[in-house]
Amino acid sequence: VYYFDGPWIAEGGVRINESDPGNVMTARGFAALTWGRHKDRYIVLRHDTGREGYQLISTNTVVSDFSSRETTLSWREWLSPKGGFNLTTSHYANPSYKRNGVSLGLFYEF
Repeated sequence: VYYFDGPWIAEGGVRINESDPGNVMTARGFAALTWGRHKDRYIVLRHDTGREGYQLISTNTVVSDFSSRETTLSWREWLSPKGGFNLTTSHYANPSYKRNGVSLGLFYEF
């Protein structure tokens, strides 16, 4: 993670996983860029790519050791000193299917 002097934060990472059964080794990497300030607003763009160990596609179909990628854009807005909303849109793709989504949530800090 790198915190710039201004409202920007850059982040990157890698995750390595060993899945069982089958002893499937996978690795994923991500990069994210955040603009904003705590208690005001955050806008985050994140991209994740790599391999996955297992995924159930249908009742009798499982895929193993496949590539996938996901991109998300999130907007977190404080409407008061303790709460607000979070709006996220995402796109996920692997060789078997694609998924697009939008979620809206409310948050309150205790």
